[in-house]
Amino acid sequence: MEKGTRKDFFISYTSADRSWAEWIAWQLEQENYTTIIQAWDIQAGSNFVLAMDIAAKTAERTIAVLSPDYFTSNFTPSEWAAAFRRDPKGEHRFLVPVRVHECDVEGLLGQIVYIDLVGQDEQAARTQLLTGIRKERAKPSVPPAFPPIASTIPEQPAFPGRGIHAETITQTTNVVSGEQHIDTQINYSSSGPSHTRTPPLQRPRRAEHFVDREAERARLLADLKLGRVVTVCGLGGMGKTALVAEVLWTLAPAVTPPAAFPDGILFYSFYGQPAVTIALEQLARVFGEEPVPTPALATQRA
Repeated sequence: MEKGTRKDFFISYTSADRSWAEWIAWQLEQENYTTIIQAWDIQAGSNFVLAMDIAAKTAERTIAVLSPDYFTSNFTPSEWAAAFRRDPKGEHRFLVPVRVHECDVEGLLGQIVYIDLVGQDEQAARTQLLTGIRKERAKPSVPPAFPPIASTIPEQPAFPGRGIHAETITQTTNVVSGEQHIDTQINYSSSGPSHTRTPPLQRPRRAEHFVDREAERARLLADLKLGRVVTVCGLGGMGKTALVAEVLWTLAPAVTPPAAFPDGILFYSFYGQPAVTIALEQLARVFGEEPVPTPALATQRA
């Protein structure tokens, strides 16, 4: 490793996640970023500690590859802490955590928004990574849909067969804290001819070690019913995604949607791509619709 040569990114990781670190470095260098990564830049005979010190000093930004092993390592805390010290408010985004396995991100590191690659396929993960490390605004490439005018429930009851119908939901549940919030939400099903298609089944990657949360899992399973909205609330890093993943895999352990949700299961993570327009675009594509003229209209067609 050449001392004093400025690099864009230093990849901080453990040996258990070397394949992820190399994949991340490769994607970045394909986009003409420069990286420092132990597997490629620190050769036999080098002083590991001094090399890590040089890497932390010469790289503008540090990518922390998060996994359970990352938090048990003796060396990685000093690597991400060096970047955190230079930018404690996150104004320059010198520290960019990238989560590659289910893990709770707690403490000071938990306050930094991370890029979440858990449960993504390769193309989606690449998009999440490259979008997340860019410093410009996450403005969508297509115009957002015009917000619809709020609908009201007609006085006459809706026909219970095909077509548009409305159902009032009077309760949503906060699974983490157990507090209940009373609210009303109207759900509309699409009208028009039906389409024969394979129902989607999307589930985030299941956590390898999911323990001591049986009561929350059982409650969430009991609350999930057709026509009901259930929210899972909590601070970042508390394991909300891990809980949802466990519940979805319990509901649908096979390769087909469960009988309780025959129309399928959709999952979208807003980490790295916190734009509703992008979520609607991906939703439309799942059902074979191109996101034109807008993702919102394409989703309605789907």
